[in-house]
Amino acid sequence: MKTLLTSNLKQANITQNEDESLEAILPAKLNKVQQLKEFECTLLAAEDKNKRLVRVLADQDSCAHLGKFCRGTMRSVMTNHLMSLHSIKGQKAKLPFRETLLYKVIMKAAKKAFGKAHKEHEIMFEMGEVLRNAPNQPGGSNYKKKASKFDGRQLLQQDTESDDSDC
Repeated sequence: MKTLLTSNLKQANITQNEDESLEAILPAKLNKVQQLKEFECTLLAAEDKNKRLVRVLADQDSCAHLGKFCRGTMRSVMTNHLMSLHSIKGQKAKLPFRETLLYKVIMKAAKKAFGKAHKEHEIMFEMGEVLRNAPNQPGGSNYKKKASKFDGRQLLQQDTESDDSDC
């Protein structure tokens, strides 16, 4: 009886783990505000999907640092473009991330991953840091490609051009 129960439990865990991937819940990263709203509506409609997302995000990044966890979790769900449109409280003409359902999901995932090691305001601070730095990352609203460094040939060419113009 006991072996039958454990084998059924193992079988249930195997089928549950096959279904429990981020791609099964969210096929592509959220890129626009409208996509975020639609995704939140699907989370509200299906409570089990909400719980599965929390479980997947909590198990996804098993690391010791809260900042790294928040950064990895938020980047796995949203693009930098969408993150650059939000701030935690909605300051500077940005949308408030704190009022979204995704904020609550990431908060629950962090609490599940770290237990009582970090308080809610610490998790919120780390999420705010990710949102604060998002505009300067690739895909963000402020991102500018760095100019390529001069190599020796370009520098030599500039010197010879300036020498020719002096004569």
